[in-house]
Amino acid sequence: MALTLRGSGQVSADNYGIDSDGSITATGITSTGDVAINGVLTTTGLGTTLSSNSYNIVTIQTDKDDTAAADGLLQFTHGSASTVKGEIRYDASESMFELGHGDNQGHVRINNSGHVTTPNQPSFLAHSMTGFNTSSTTAKIAKNFVVIQHNTGGHFNNSTGLFTAPVAGKYLVNSGVLVATGTGRLEFNVDVNSGSPYLAGNGTGTTYDGPTLSAVFNLSANDNIRVRLVSGSPHSNGNHPNTYFGVTLLG
Repeated sequence: MALTLRGSGQVSADNYGIDSDGSITATGITSTGDVAINGVLTTTGLGTTLSSNSYNIVTIQTDKDDTAAADGLLQFTHGSASTVKGEIRYDASESMFELGHGDNQGHVRINNSGHVTTPNQPSFLAHSMTGFNTSSTTAKIAKNFVVIQHNTGGHFNNSTGLFTAPVAGKYLVNSGVLVATGTGRLEFNVDVNSGSPYLAGNGTGTTYDGPTLSAVFNLSANDNIRVRLVSGSPHSNGNHPNTYFGVTLLG
């Protein structure tokens, strides 16, 4: 193999070259020892693979000299603009392994005990309301709850009582309505897209009883869910958490 010295400190050979800015290009090079790269390693070949020893282990050291922790980051980019499509990160400050879509971290998080969390998973829980106005069709919708315990993603509208599914998937729906004591039977529906009820709950109010409902709904993106009173007299105490509505995306 012949080496050629060119101007401005450039070096070229049959299958690799060192440019004047220190960049290295290589074709068909196989290393049987350690290779240290202080900078960015870019592979452009179709189906490029990185492998190590008989176990095919690629190691990314997250700290340089073992004196201080630092994040380890593997990004997936696209095109000449190097648009980040996703990343795998080790967050040293929280001892957390994370997956992210785009140039984001923490969409999926795994802690050092193996617990997996998805902080952005659509979910809400609302409870305690002043009751339904049975004289108005629109007022029979469970809304204007006193307490919004959480509303991750903001997909529940407390003014309309509608939860709107941001993506297609299976959603766990829970609801309950407290009946005014001694008023007899109460029935409520869980509607999808303000149409025919998917499910119904009913109970009596002999001793402050009330119907509850829990089910998994298969929803399309932009479907909405609401709780609607059909008949009966709900308890009107706005501080009572027995009237509630909650939805969580399961997957």
